[in-house]
Amino acid sequence: MWVIGAAAVVVAIAVAVASLAGVVMLGMDQAHQAPWVRLHGGAAWLASSQTGQLTLLDGASAEVAARVPVAPPGAPLRSGQFGSTGYTLNQRDGSVVRVDGATLQPSNPAPLSADRIFPAAQALYALDSARGLLTPTDPATLTPPRRSALSRG
Repeated sequence: MWVIGAAAVVVAIAVAVASLAGVVMLGMDQAHQAPWVRLHGGAAWLASSQTGQLTLLDGASAEVAARVPVAPPGAPLRSGQFGSTGYTLNQRDGSVVRVDGATLQPSNPAPLSADRIFPAAQALYALDSARGLLTPTDPATLTPPRRSALSRG
């Protein structure tokens, strides 16, 4: 009886090894593929934490069009974009830098105390998820909008 049990164990191991080998072989064609970003005719701003730069990629040529220093090298960065304007969030201090798409000039860092940014046409929204605050700021000056006397209540 023990011989039949040992044979069943050997068969089970062989089936498991063959199944694992099949899964590995099927996945090998995708193991080292980098994701593709299709830019077409536009451009994209990408943040590089290692260099502390915001990099503009040209979609038509798929080449780097500009590199703009926005933070010290090694600072954890996130990027955002609206139209040709790029924004970068320094996650270490919560500051945001705006890079004009026409002049490629960076703004001074604006202390927004954010951990996420959402650029839009009328505002750049800065989210502080720890405090549960979503603050609209002027997308050109990175300053909060002025409150009117009526809104002070």
